[in-house]
Amino acid sequence: MIRRLLVAIIIGYFTTMAHADDLEASRIELEAKKKVEISKRPKITSDESELFWDIYSDYERASGKITRDSFDLIRKFSDGYKNNSISEQSATNMLASYFRIEGEKLQLKQEYYALFQKVMPAKKVFRFFQIDNKIDALIRCDIAKKLPLIEPDMEF
Repeated sequence: MIRRLLVAIIIGYFTTMAHADDLEASRIELEAKKKVEISKRPKITSDESELFWDIYSDYERASGKITRDSFDLIRKFSDGYKNNSISEQSATNMLASYFRIEGEKLQLKQEYYALFQKVMPAKKVFRFFQIDNKIDALIRCDIAKKLPLIEPDMEF
């Protein structure tokens, strides 16, 4: 069930990703579907629910900036690749942006791990991050399939 839902999310995401104007709408739709999927999983009790969802909303808001930065980087690479305009400097800058974004993701997860653990047992928090990571991995896998590899000997 989760796999089919995620495939639908990913297909919908990349269908609209082709249209830059729809990128933000696609991101919002993805986050909504992700929230639905998360609500089904760690079996949050009614006592945990309110606090969990407050923290989750903050987590999604914070991760939204990182997601937008990731989309911007993908768009920058895609545009540069299509226009044969990726220079050594732009490749260096994009890689620096990638490392910054990955560092921000890890830092955010570590910060929110502590917050989630204040309202839920560690096993549920672990399960939440498993689901969150699984969704991210599926999306990243699809991105990796769709983005071309830059050829080191290509003249841009």
